[in-house]
Amino acid sequence: IYHRPPACASMPALQAIDGTSFVMLQSTSLKRAGDALPRHAYSQNCLAGKNTPPILQAAAVNPNKKLLLLTAVDEDSKPSASAEAPPLWAVANINVAAANQLHKARGDVVVPYQGPDIKDDYIHRIFFRVYEQPRQVPRHLLSDWGQLRSWMQSNRLLGEAARRGGGMSEFLLTAVRKRPNVTAFQDPFVASGSIAQQISLAPGRL
Repeated sequence: IYHRPPACASMPALQAIDGTSFVMLQSTSLKRAGDALPRHAYSQNCLAGKNTPPILQAAAVNPNKKLLLLTAVDEDSKPSASAEAPPLWAVANINVAAANQLHKARGDVVVPYQGPDIKDDYIHRIFFRVYEQPRQVPRHLLSDWGQLRSWMQSNRLLGEAARRGGGMSEFLLTAVRKRPNVTAFQDPFVASGSIAQQISLAPGRL
């Protein structure tokens, strides 16, 4: 499965066709796309996690936008090949004033953060995504993910339209059921804590 390379914290903000900057999701503690998800961000059932999200910030937010929407999903937790992975997290109506502390979820929490609970031995891709909302999500559409997703679809926040327009950004982290013994690896990049290079070792995942 092909997926668009996510924005990395070290990348400069890009420019959309109309000259405005692409919003960019980043983390001060996680510098590279593909870095390992912090242990505290896992489910309590996996790696003794604490169900708390990693530190996240949004940069280069369009000055004409007032609200943000944040989601997280384990793209490798799909119940079937044709199904969509359920969200690990969904927060709407986040004031842009809180863009530097997205992990504190200062908005309307539709899906409380639930860290990945991995049962297999594959490397999982955990995507955190931020969207610039064109308007406030109505209160009656905040009761469940299905309604919020429909609102996002109708407002063109999903699919290639959102990507091309610069109104969304994603940050990729990787998660595993068991952390590898880094002393067994000779590659210093892998031993440094990032397991992005090992994704190719998980057959059928990409």
